[in-house]
Amino acid sequence: MGAVGDVDAMAKNAEVILRDAESRARYRHGAMEQAKRFDLHAVLPQYEALYDEVVAEVKA
Repeated sequence: MGAVGDVDAMAKNAEVILRDAESRARYRHGAMEQAKRFDLHAVLPQYEALYDEVVAEVKA
Protein backbone atom coordinates (compact mmCIF):
# COMPACT_ATOMS: atom_id res chain seq x y z
CA MET A 1 0.00 0.00 0.00
CA GLY A 2 1.08 3.52 -0.67
CA ALA A 3 0.72 6.67 1.36
CA VAL A 4 -2.59 8.50 1.35
CA GLY A 5 -2.68 10.79 -1.66
CA ASP A 6 0.09 8.96 -3.53
CA VAL A 7 -1.75 8.51 -6.81
CA ASP A 8 1.24 6.95 -8.58
CA ALA A 9 1.58 4.25 -5.91
CA MET A 10 -2.16 3.60 -6.01
CA ALA A 11 -2.06 3.19 -9.80
CA LYS A 12 0.94 0.86 -9.58
CA ASN A 13 -0.73 -1.25 -6.88
CA ALA A 14 -3.96 -1.41 -8.89
CA GLU A 15 -2.01 -2.58 -11.92
CA VAL A 16 -0.35 -5.35 -9.88
CA ILE A 17 -3.73 -6.51 -8.57
CA LEU A 18 -5.34 -6.42 -12.00
CA ARG A 19 -2.50 -8.38 -13.63
CA ASP A 20 -2.24 -11.06 -10.93
CA ALA A 21 -5.18 -13.47 -10.72
CA GLU A 22 -4.24 -14.65 -7.22
CA SER A 23 -4.12 -11.08 -5.89
CA ARG A 24 -7.42 -10.27 -7.59
CA ALA A 25 -9.06 -13.32 -6.03
CA ARG A 26 -7.68 -12.43 -2.60
CA TYR A 27 -8.89 -8.83 -2.83
CA ARG A 28 -12.26 -9.94 -4.20
CA HIS A 29 -12.72 -12.35 -1.30
CA GLY A 30 -11.75 -9.68 1.23
CA ALA A 31 -14.12 -7.17 -0.35
CA MET A 32 -17.01 -9.63 -0.25
CA GLU A 33 -16.32 -10.39 3.42
CA GLN A 34 -16.30 -6.66 4.22
CA ALA A 35 -19.54 -6.15 2.29
CA LYS A 36 -21.27 -8.79 4.45
CA ARG A 37 -20.86 -6.45 7.43
CA PHE A 38 -23.25 -4.04 5.72
CA ASP A 39 -25.84 -6.58 4.61
CA LEU A 40 -29.40 -5.61 5.51
CA HIS A 41 -29.82 -8.74 7.63
CA ALA A 42 -26.72 -7.80 9.65
CA VAL A 43 -27.40 -4.07 10.00
CA LEU A 44 -31.17 -3.94 10.50
CA PRO A 45 -31.19 -5.73 13.89
CA GLN A 46 -28.55 -3.27 15.12
CA TYR A 47 -30.71 -0.31 14.12
CA GLU A 48 -33.81 -1.89 15.67
CA ALA A 49 -31.95 -2.44 18.94
CA LEU A 50 -30.74 1.17 18.92
CA TYR A 51 -34.25 2.49 18.25
CA ASP A 52 -35.68 0.29 21.01
CA GLU A 53 -33.05 1.64 23.41
CA VAL A 54 -33.79 5.26 22.49
CA VAL A 55 -37.55 4.77 22.79
CA ALA A 56 -37.12 3.09 26.19
CA GLU A 57 -35.02 6.04 27.43
CA VAL A 58 -37.57 8.56 26.18
CA LYS A 59 -40.39 6.70 27.93
CA ALA A 60 -38.45 6.43 31.20
